[in-house]
Amino acid sequence: MTIDLQYLVWLQDLRNALGGTLDEFFNGISKIAVVIMPLLPYLVYWAVDKKWGYRFMANLWCGEVVNGITKLSVCAYRPWIRSDAINPAGDSKVAATGYSFPSGHTMCATATYGSVIAWKRKECRWLSVLCAVMIILTMFSRNFLGVHTPQDVLVGFAETVLVIFLIGKLFQWM
Repeated sequence: MTIDLQYLVWLQDLRNALGGTLDEFFNGISKIAVVIMPLLPYLVYWAVDKKWGYRFMANLWCGEVVNGITKLSVCAYRPWIRSDAINPAGDSKVAATGYSFPSGHTMCATATYGSVIAWKRKECRWLSVLCAVMIILTMFSRNFLGVHTPQDVLVGFAETVLVIFLIGKLFQWM
């Protein structure tokens, strides 16, 4: 068994030892990233700053496109398909569809929280720190729940940071 799957088995053992008490917390962190946070670009656009709203939308949409192309190019199977030793938390086998690499939840969290960091890092440091913590928690939640390997979340994060950087350069140029 590879080291990434051994790490997931270790987290699974921890999850089982805790009796599933943290499952709903980490499930909630994951859901916030893909259900609530994608609404942020529209809220920013309509209620706060149109320029930044456009930038948030571009970060999220381009992140989705890059993530989808990467998923369909790599075609990496979910951890429980790669190893019978992996048993994801709750209804993750049903809810986590498609390929594993890179993590879409991580991409979504990084695109939205990362956009806030890019936008408010100089004026509101506590908000930037909170957003960075939420990105890390989302990444960890995907491993803790057993639906993604560490490389899935790291690449999801890295590709989205690159998208945020390139969109930022494009908006500066425009």
